[in-house]
Amino acid sequence: MNLQFLNLDGRGKTPIPVNAVRTERINRARCFKFTLPPNPEDALAKRSYVRDIRICDAIAQRLRQKGFVVGKAKRGKPWGAVFCVSFEGFSVTIMLNANCQPRHIKCDGITWIGTARRHPAAPKIVDGGWATTRQALEAILCEDFGARSFEWKDE
Repeated sequence: MNLQFLNLDGRGKTPIPVNAVRTERINRARCFKFTLPPNPEDALAKRSYVRDIRICDAIAQRLRQKGFVVGKAKRGKPWGAVFCVSFEGFSVTIMLNANCQPRHIKCDGITWIGTARRHPAAPKIVDGGWATTRQALEAILCEDFGARSFEWKDE
């Protein structure tokens, strides 16, 4: 059995053997949620995406200080803000949506792993990078930002 993929360099479809794209399922989405103490800056923000980007930018900056290679936080689609943590051969994308409540900020997030289709990173390497990112993210949110009721849900 051959799979057909569109080759965008102008040569049409190129057959790729099935074993070239078969890997362990490592691209699972992982959801998390937590609450943050209220921030006076949020009262000034007219749009919620401003708050989302501010929180993601602060998380990304702390991850950079811990030695991670992190891209710039930007507006996510369809909601929230998003940034990527890059590793050799794969990346971890983190999307966050923050909603102001009367006594706290409720944050919902999702992360997923992206790998190259032709040359995927070994699942052991990806799992190690994901575990490191997850520990750092949880530590930053709980210790630096005062996150409460932090909870992970793997899908």
